Amino acid sequence: MSKTRILNVIFLIVGLISIYFIIKDYGMNQILVDFKTAKFSLLLLIATFIPTLSLYSFAWMLVTPGINNKISLKQFIFFLKMMTISISWNNLTPFLKMGGEPYKYFMLRKILPKQQALSSAFVYNIVHTYATLLAFLITAITVPMLFKVPETMHPVFFTFFILCLSILFFSKLLLRKILKYPKKSSRLRPLFLKTKWALRQSYLFYTKNRPQIIIATLLEIVARFIEGITFYYAFFLINFKINILSALFLEVGRTLVDTLFFFIPFQLGSREEGIRVFMESGLGITSSGFLSVALMYRFVEIAWIIIGILLWPSMLKQKEETTTT
Repeated sequence: MSKTRILNVIFLIVGLISIYFIIKDYGMNQILVDFKTAKFSLLLLIATFIPTLSLYSFAWMLVTPGINNKISLKQFIFFLKMMTISISWNNLTPFLKMGGEPYKYFMLRKILPKQQALSSAFVYNIVHTYATLLAFLITAITVPMLFKVPETMHPVFFTFFILCLSILFFSKLLLRKILKYPKKSSRLRPLFLKTKWALRQSYLFYTKNRPQIIIATLLEIVARFIEGITFYYAFFLINFKINILSALFLEVGRTLVDTLFFFIPFQLGSREEGIRVFMESGLGITSSGFLSVALMYRFVEIAWIIIGILLWPSMLKQKEETTTT
């Protein structure tokens, strides 16, 4: 067994042990009571992801060459399906949640030339990454101003703010350094050459479509916060009221925890404990009901995984058509 697989198994065991103790401390009976209280409203909870999914899809359309200038309802539905399937595969990926990214390119090849499809997938991921960093940045500077954050946590938020700002500021320099790293003899050179080409295409698209890039980034930022509606409604279902603003920032906190603990398979335990810590130390609110809500959030993820899998065959049968050259 390779070292990587051994580490994966170790982190999986750590995750399972941690989730066991979290459930034991919270109480299995309480989880059953909360889910019984929610009943069939859990089906409505699944729908809370639709606004986020729609914003992601629209943002993707805006950064797709040949599509961004003539958006139609038919195209939006096509991108909505692709985004659903991509997210489904991402959530099935134990680490990093990147399993659905190649799918974006292969499905776009059904309606776009190779170069435009690759440019779209690459530019969208850049926009998505920058929007996530900006959401972290907004959260780091805003939460201490709006919530009763313990004073001991203020330096943490400030440090994180500086870190996000630095990454955004030096991202262009970092990309240049990374792309210059492989030597001529490096086996990774072909991959980096393709990456350079994709970056060049992304830059050309950006120079010609700055308004669309800016709007897409703003939509992605809004989508990152809007996903907090799932948390808000989940807390509502278990009769625990939480401020809508707290729920929106809680989603960004959840994203941060998932990102930091990407090496734990499906973020088992780390997400649940991260939600509790962020509620108490970040938002300064009680974490009552956190575990049931975290499990309901996973229920929504599983539901959309199933929806994505069900949509996949229909997308594979999609007839090839060309919208533009």
